[in-house]
Amino acid sequence: MITLIRPCYMTILSSSRLRTSLITSPVLSSSSLVPSHRLFRVATPIYLCRGYASKISKKDSKVKEKKEKDEKKLQRKNSYDLILKSLKEDQLSTVQLSKELNKKQITEVLKYTVNKKNVNEIFIEQSQFTQGNALAMSKTIKSCNALSRIRIYNVDFWSHKKADMVNTMVSEGMLQSDVLDTLDFTGSKIFVSGVEAIARLVELSPSLKHLCLQHTKMTDTGVHYIVDAIKSNQKTQITTIDLSGNRTSNNAVRYLLNGLISIESIQSIHINKHIITKSNWSEKILQVEKQAEDERDKMKTIREDYNQMIQKQQDIIPSFSSLSKNENYVPVKGAAHLTERRDALPSHVPGIKRRQSRKDDSFGQFIEDDQKVELGLFCLVIRLNLH
Repeated sequence: MITLIRPCYMTILSSSRLRTSLITSPVLSSSSLVPSHRLFRVATPIYLCRGYASKISKKDSKVKEKKEKDEKKLQRKNSYDLILKSLKEDQLSTVQLSKELNKKQITEVLKYTVNKKNVNEIFIEQSQFTQGNALAMSKTIKSCNALSRIRIYNVDFWSHKKADMVNTMVSEGMLQSDVLDTLDFTGSKIFVSGVEAIARLVELSPSLKHLCLQHTKMTDTGVHYIVDAIKSNQKTQITTIDLSGNRTSNNAVRYLLNGLISIESIQSIHINKHIITKSNWSEKILQVEKQAEDERDKMKTIREDYNQMIQKQQDIIPSFSSLSKNENYVPVKGAAHLTERRDALPSHVPGIKRRQSRKDDSFGQFIEDDQKVELGLFCLVIRLNLH
């Protein structure tokens, strides 16, 4: 006898797993008619599962990302074509190389900028800047007679190898220019060797007026380089210096104020949170000197407190060394309190009587070494002093 069963799928959308349902029949619903071994399971259609819905959403997100990538690529190409068209027609005075351009396009734009007489400013804002870009930049600076302002934002020069790019631009381009008056490296991380190259430019350039090195991770050493370079340049025309947002201390501010007080061309200096002008120069010197004196007094107090703490600990150690032999060194109540606190300490503190793991029978059950006990008490004293 052949039993016909009409399939009936149960669609369940609430579960994220692949749900199954029994094939049942309204005609043969009795268990006596359909044996148990004839009942079997069929998977719910896959389009009803959440897993498949997540696959669809991932596919849609990939399509969306690809579309955005194509749009950025098209935007980059349009921007690149517009810059090249303006350069060819000599209609561009400011060459702006934004994040949309890649390194190859930057090199091509800088090659087209060579010998352009009307270009007076180059603005670069790139996270990826290579040695090839630096070489093209140096040739452009050297050949453009009207180029007076260079702004390089958010470029990473934070290594010896990357700082060589700054050295390349300075030695092969900027030092050959007689009209460069503004140099701005805002937000660019410059290694100390790169700052040294910029200081060489400051020392030898007769036309530089504005120097901005804010948020470049400059240290006190870099400030010393810049100050010494300005003092060495007898023909300097520098008027504004911005060194704010760097890793400089009050010692660097003092060195800068005392070193550049005789430079007549300087009008304003911004370093740390100080805005220094000719009118408040002497006032800032007194303020910085007072801050340095307060710091020295604070460090002196900290050093004295530290020495007193070390002396107290050295006085306490003999008492604990003789505690097991003569209890008169510490009051009985204090010794009991220390013993109680010692037993409450975690097991990683050395010198504490602590049962070892039951699984490891190679160690003894207790630590009985007198030296470890003394060391543990010493650690306890340190904890009590800290708390």
